Amino acid sequence: MLPARPLLRPSLLRPALLSLRPPPSTLACTSKSKPPKFLPARPRPFSSRPPKPPPPPPAEQPITQALRISLLHAHLSVAHSIDPSLLSLSEVTSVGPEAYKTYTTYIAPKRDKLDGFLNNSTLLDAEKHAERASNQIAFLYKKHLAATSPSIRNVDVPLAPSSAPSTRHPIVLLLDSLRSAQNVGSLLRSSDAAGLTEVVTTGITPHIGGAGGPKVLKVSLGAERSVPYRHVPSLFDAVRELRGRGYKIVCLETAEEAVGLYEVDWGGWIEGSAGVALVLGNEVSGVDPLLLAAEELIDGIVEIPMHGAKNSLNVAVAGPLAMFEIVRCLSHDEDGGRSY
Repeated sequence: MLPARPLLRPSLLRPALLSLRPPPSTLACTSKSKPPKFLPARPRPFSSRPPKPPPPPPAEQPITQALRISLLHAHLSVAHSIDPSLLSLSEVTSVGPEAYKTYTTYIAPKRDKLDGFLNNSTLLDAEKHAERASNQIAFLYKKHLAATSPSIRNVDVPLAPSSAPSTRHPIVLLLDSLRSAQNVGSLLRSSDAAGLTEVVTTGITPHIGGAGGPKVLKVSLGAERSVPYRHVPSLFDAVRELRGRGYKIVCLETAEEAVGLYEVDWGGWIEGSAGVALVLGNEVSGVDPLLLAAEELIDGIVEIPMHGAKNSLNVAVAGPLAMFEIVRCLSHDEDGGRSY
């Protein structure tokens, strides 16, 4: 019998088994499990397929001249209650030449302008264009109606540069450092309407011939030709001068010691004097507090009753209210009754 084969010890068997294993990189590649984190992921294969194009935008309604005209007619009838048929050629005298010209320019523009608009405009552009044109046509049409109506009087009487109304009320408007040329122009126009004797600007108030003069002239709409006006740099100098001429000085201001505008008997109060000088103050700070405290220079303080949350009105609104209330009282006393 052959001798039995000697058994190998485990310590001698392990190196032999380890030598038979494949290298780790081979195991990683042949394994069905996910690759280890320390190995780079396999890049995605390159695709020659072009990317999917974006969806096309929704098709817009083509802009045509017929569409433009229909949009204009819709705006005229809905927004302004104007019958588009009035703008036909046979009705030029009814709508006025200016409105008709604007209408025909819109519906029959020059060829190059029409082509450019039709080719480069969207429906939103056409809507805006029609709205602007309808607003202009409506304004010109209603302007023509007002000018030709026998019952509406909205045209000023032409005045020569030196002409002035025959009726003058003994009221002088004294403006203390107003900052808005628009307010000054509006007050100048209101002074003409109320028939005031004079308008005096002081301090930083914009005035004709000085700072802000062009804006004052633009808003006054020619009232400077019928109302005397002048500028005095110092408020106190102007007050002293008017007091020397016999005027009573009244400040329009919200104050504890003020009397209600409608509680004063203006006719009886200024009787025996040259008249009243009404002082209006700055839009923010009001009448100069130093003048309000100078009892030797002023004869009273009045205020307009307020019925809301606001303490006061804009100076271009408050001034005319006070002017016409004084004029009403004076006219009532002179004629024995109200003149208007």
